[in-house]
Amino acid sequence: MVGTIDRYVRISLPALQGIRLYHVFSDLDQSIATPAMAADQVPTGYTEWAGDWDGSPVSVGWDWAVVGGAIVLINPLEIRTNIAILSPQGASESPMRTRLHLQEWIEGLNWHAPIENILPRR
Repeated sequence: MVGTIDRYVRISLPALQGIRLYHVFSDLDQSIATPAMAADQVPTGYTEWAGDWDGSPVSVGWDWAVVGGAIVLINPLEIRTNIAILSPQGASESPMRTRLHLQEWIEGLNWHAPIENILPRR
């Protein structure tokens, strides 16, 4: 259910697996790169996804980089979302634990194709 004050969608970890996200947009953004990434000309960017859970809209966005030829999520603490994960006892997990759960969930999604489509050909 959606919180009345903070607008977070509270969802249990098992229920998170049932959310189906759709790609909203992705783009290149070299300002995300660390100095080492920038020096190596590592492509970086961001991606935004949306979906629905129990009638409430959810959104998730994260930054990515191409590292060693693989597209990877960088810095799980920078995941942007309106999802709050509930503990088994029904309390909201901390924002850090929520983002760590989301990172694991995101890694199980098929999110790389939209990124591949915007990468410069090498």
